Amino acid sequence: MREEVRVDGSPYNREFDDELIETTTKSIIDGGELKTYLHNIYSAEKMGEAPTGNGFIGAQDLGVGTINTVVDAEKGSVDELISHVRRGVYLIRTGDRPNPASGDLSAMVSAGYYVEDGSIKHPLKETMIGVNILDLLKSIV
Repeated sequence: MREEVRVDGSPYNREFDDELIETTTKSIIDGGELKTYLHNIYSAEKMGEAPTGNGFIGAQDLGVGTINTVVDAEKGSVDELISHVRRGVYLIRTGDRPNPASGDLSAMVSAGYYVEDGSIKHPLKETMIGVNILDLLKSIV
């Protein structure tokens, strides 16, 4: 998984974040290994690291966000991955983000699908989901 500063046709392409830190293309997870954290000025200072150009103004405050997150399908197509899902959600879009302190995400699905027994059963829209991002990452096979 990487964050790209520029993706053809993306409305999210940015040269600077909302704190005027230059954005860069970066590898976040490579080969199953976490390569970098994403920081705004505040979180970078707390961890003794440099800001990564990921400080963005949200609905209520300045937080850490992404520009264009790209997940490479190195292990197969989306259909092939879905075929292994017993029960879950194929999330396309949500405007929410996890709580950076706890990892909890309570989000409104604006576009997605309910998956059961390896196939998409029906679309989801305006559906709430709740998950802890750290628990979710630990459950990936």
